[in-house]
Amino acid sequence: MRALPYLTVLMLTVLLFSCSKRQDTSKEAVPPAGKTEEDVVAAVRFAYSLEEELWEREGKIDEKEDVVTFFRKGFSEKLAQDYADYIWMDERGKNGTRYRMLRASEPVLIPPETMTVVGIEEDRATVLLEYEESTEGPLTWEAHTDRVTLRLEPDGWKIYDISTR
Repeated sequence: MRALPYLTVLMLTVLLFSCSKRQDTSKEAVPPAGKTEEDVVAAVRFAYSLEEELWEREGKIDEKEDVVTFFRKGFSEKLAQDYADYIWMDERGKNGTRYRMLRASEPVLIPPETMTVVGIEEDRATVLLEYEESTEGPLTWEAHTDRVTLRLEPDGWKIYDISTR
């Protein structure tokens, strides 16, 4: 009967150890930097999910540089800066009060209906993002295709260019 407590401790140890080995599947996890079509598509999905995640973390964002750093997880330095310029507000009110916060606006990064990888080279990839027409408000658009160019950086694929056809 004395073996029962030891067996219980052993089983708990194994259980706890196996739980600590689980892979992090939160949005914080950056997609793999492999060179398969699945890896490139995962990188685009990840980048396009960052705006929603930024709003979930609104209370932890204190500076415009925080926004740039956040968007750098999925975008080039220039695009991260452009998104930060659009989303971050640093203005003074009529009474002189300074407002520094995320600007409530229409979403910029809208996930597409379909993605097609056009090509993957050494450190570059091209993906077509296809959008069907959206007539439901508050945000509407015509059917269109965006051509997204990614580059492979040391920490993963980053979107460097987005052009609409």
